[in-house]
Amino acid sequence: MVSITNIIISCKRQLSIYNFLKKSQEWSRKKLEKYQMDKLSRLLIHSYDNVPYYKKIFDKSNLKPRDIKSIKDLQKLPFLTRDIVRRNKEELIARNYPRNRLEYKTTSGTTGEPISFYVEKGVWLANHLAYNKIYMERAGYNKWDKMISFLGIEKESRYHPFFRTLELSSIHLLKKPDEYIKRIRKFKPKFITSYPSAAYFLSKYIREKELDKIDGIKAVFCHGEPVYEWEKKLIEEVFRCRLYDIYGHGEKSIFAGTCEKSYYYHVFSEYYVMEIVDDDGNIITEEGKTGEIVVTGLHSYAFPFIRYKTGDIGVYSADKCDCGREYPLIKRIVGRKCDFLVSRNKDLVYLIILNDFIAENSKGILMWQWRQEKVGKLNLDILVCDTFSDDMLRDIKNRFYSRFGDAFELDVNYVDDFVRRGTRKHNFLIQNLPIECRLP
Repeated sequence: MVSITNIIISCKRQLSIYNFLKKSQEWSRKKLEKYQMDKLSRLLIHSYDNVPYYKKIFDKSNLKPRDIKSIKDLQKLPFLTRDIVRRNKEELIARNYPRNRLEYKTTSGTTGEPISFYVEKGVWLANHLAYNKIYMERAGYNKWDKMISFLGIEKESRYHPFFRTLELSSIHLLKKPDEYIKRIRKFKPKFITSYPSAAYFLSKYIREKELDKIDGIKAVFCHGEPVYEWEKKLIEEVFRCRLYDIYGHGEKSIFAGTCEKSYYYHVFSEYYVMEIVDDDGNIITEEGKTGEIVVTGLHSYAFPFIRYKTGDIGVYSADKCDCGREYPLIKRIVGRKCDFLVSRNKDLVYLIILNDFIAENSKGILMWQWRQEKVGKLNLDILVCDTFSDDMLRDIKNRFYSRFGDAFELDVNYVDDFVRRGTRKHNFLIQNLPIECRLP
């Protein structure tokens, strides 16, 4: 049970971090990098002295923390992977943290077997809330504004009066869109926070049914899934506002977000060190090149994630944003490294290509999901509205084979719900084939 004292400490910590971020977001790139390096040095010393796994890693590499004198020097250390975390969980816990200060966490398992780890009670949440508040303020949000939140909760809805937030279930949304739309109109929120797929489904339903668009929304905040361009375009059209997106993960070592001036992801240098690497582990510095995002969480002292391979694919950018913030940028979050489908010739086709195809030809389709059980064969499950017809289905198949030739055999199925793998988010792909995850 959480004590009142712990709640007060957590709130004070959150306020302290928030006040710091208000200032640091205006720092120069040079000042941010110096702060980041100072934080990294302290983390590495702590990890060497207190975390058995990293003591072994440093000693095996014939290194000491003082040998890491720049961000570039991090390359002297090996990557941390999900498999390594699973095999060395106890060795990754800092020995100077008593167990009663730790909180056990497990990832969602969206892309396979989940991993478990520990965070410091209260501290991780205070950090998250402070960074999240700074991010949301880019859209003009304040704590007195009413908000609708779409989450994967079991209950259809629940209201939090302290936060002026009405939570609606993204699970039940597919079956009760009219009821949810009425509740949104009645509640009159200024902001919506949602999985991109849930906000897209709602927007698609409103457009397909030719319903009145929803007014009064100042911004839609998305999280938890990659945002596709066609999702962003339709959500902004229906809700008549800008979409903002967070990039983060369950391991609590990443936080980045878009801003009021661009759709680039601004990497919070105060939160983590980011690298984007190719399949050979080389750091990418070429504008627009795609690679895997590797992170070192600067707040993760209880269970450090150092050079952690996220499995997420991002597009590198050296640009500067017009907002004036000097944070490093990710041009786009593409998706997960293993989001591939395997063609008849065993070529890997990236999920985003197939999703773009359906989005371009989705008249009457509210949501969809790809499933693959066999090489070269795809199942496409679609949830449709009453405007969809057999002629539309034939047209989609004809366009598919015209676009992809004989690379896949396509089987389309009508459904009223979708497979959810280890999570309550929407999975656009259920891949049951073992594939080698290399970038195409």
